[in-house]
Amino acid sequence: MHPGVASRYPQVIAGLGSAPQPIGVLLDAQAFSFIKRVNHESLEPRHMLESSVFAYMPEVVTSQHPHRRLCDITTWRQFHRLAAYLTDSFDSGDRNILVVAGLTLDHSVKHNTFIPQFGFWMEQGRALHARYFSPTDLNSLLAGQPVYRPAQTFLQYAGVSHP
Repeated sequence: MHPGVASRYPQVIAGLGSAPQPIGVLLDAQAFSFIKRVNHESLEPRHMLESSVFAYMPEVVTSQHPHRRLCDITTWRQFHRLAAYLTDSFDSGDRNILVVAGLTLDHSVKHNTFIPQFGFWMEQGRALHARYFSPTDLNSLLAGQPVYRPAQTFLQYAGVSHP
């Protein structure tokens, strides 16, 4: 075994016997590298997504839940891109801006759950006083807000009858 790998996990190495077995945790993010010419300048959605997550691929492929990790990284990157635009370039005047980013879990076509992960709140256009929220703080903030529930659905309001 390569000495660099062995030095990162001395406890695991000490527990390995002479019988062949899967190396499991020894395949960490440092064991992988990806080489590809990534187009960082393209505004095509596929290239933009690829360039934003490519550096994190070793971490993604070694994650216990790679699809979830990729979603988390993509959400984090897009959230910070939007927050940077709002604080650096967007002329909001004196408006209040709340950005909530997260994942939507589709349970079925008719039922899904939104899981807030990141929050950004800029009051009255004051970028220097913008606040960022962790998942816990964001959930507390959202749970504390009164919810307006209209007396009728949008279709009822529009006068559209449905069976």
